[in-house]
Amino acid sequence: MKPIRPGILTSLSFLVVLLIAAPATAKTFQVEKVMEGIPLGLYLDCLEDKEHALKIEGIQDPKLDARWIASKKKAPGFGFKTSVYWARFTAENKTGEGIDFFLEQFYPLIDNLKIYEPEGDTFRTIEVGDLKKFSDRPYQNRTFLIPLRLKSGEMKTYYLRYDSQSSMNMVLKMW
Repeated sequence: MKPIRPGILTSLSFLVVLLIAAPATAKTFQVEKVMEGIPLGLYLDCLEDKEHALKIEGIQDPKLDARWIASKKKAPGFGFKTSVYWARFTAENKTGEGIDFFLEQFYPLIDNLKIYEPEGDTFRTIEVGDLKKFSDRPYQNRTFLIPLRLKSGEMKTYYLRYDSQSSMNMVLKMW
């Protein structure tokens, strides 16, 4: 058996470190003209904020990249925790026309859910949750329905902030 050359061993070690240190990023969701309750979980990156310290203004900081974890479930759940959880997903419209669609948080026992939609250099914020008045929801439905729109050729990364005393279930669907 031939001994392994030091240069090859160093290169392999560097490759392993890169693979371990690289932030996980979920794949991009392709918006279609017809979507009927497509689970979004496998398109999510999730981040736990134990201190409740992160705000939308800093959530895109590259220093946080290593804390984002790509979901491996259709509906990620974290049980009963006191942490705030963030989720993000990127949606793209390649259809050639603008598309109106809905993001649905199917599990309705989330106390506070903020959806941040990018608009230029800022974010439009939509707030829902079981602690808010039912009449204040964008759509008066037992689940949380959030209307969104992507122009033709547009791609956006949306951020969601979950804060709840109940079980932390991200049961998201696209319609």
